[in-house]
Amino acid sequence: MRASHTSVVRALLRLPGLGLIWLCASLLPPTAAAGPGLDRLDRFFSGLKGLDTGFEQTVTDNARRPTQQTRGRLQILRPGRFRWTYEEPYQQLIVTDGAKLWVYDPDLTQVTISKLDAAVGNTPALLLSTEQPLDQLFMITELPPQDDIAWVQLDPRQEDANFTRIRLAFDRDTLYAMEIVDGFGQTMNIRFLGLERNPALDPNRFRFTPPAGVDVVGDG
Repeated sequence: MRASHTSVVRALLRLPGLGLIWLCASLLPPTAAAGPGLDRLDRFFSGLKGLDTGFEQTVTDNARRPTQQTRGRLQILRPGRFRWTYEEPYQQLIVTDGAKLWVYDPDLTQVTISKLDAAVGNTPALLLSTEQPLDQLFMITELPPQDDIAWVQLDPRQEDANFTRIRLAFDRDTLYAMEIVDGFGQTMNIRFLGLERNPALDPNRFRFTPPAGVDVVGDG
């Protein structure tokens, strides 16, 4: 399960033409056909400098069977920095300062360090902190609302993208959930909990110093 989870997270970092999870983008104004989803997406990301939120994550296979459930915390500081902490049912930390990527597994007493470009391949990822307009990277579609939740779908313009689609859900002006489907039909569903927009975050939180005695793989 752990290996599967890590592959999903790394795949999230390979979103096409992006600068991360993830989202913290400079967006163009809504088009004339904009509905509540596009309107809320524009209002949420306009002026966004970072966020701090809890999350619940469920991964399902192509038959919609749950294969993993986790909880944790996500912090983002634009541009290009995030700290993704898995707290339950095990611990893992994924953090980047925009140049290096650290993946720390306390159970294995191991940290893997790589250059962010090497970690994401030739297509920049960092959906959660890109400053490139999303409509240059995705075809953005308004979806029918469900109760008071507004949805939009992002289909990658790049043919060899690692994901077939991303869906974002907004509860009024707050990002409520994200759904990511990869090329194998595996789906990552993330529900955000208590999201705080533009919090005061220490930039030092987006660097990582391996604890003493931990095996270090790579040097970034």
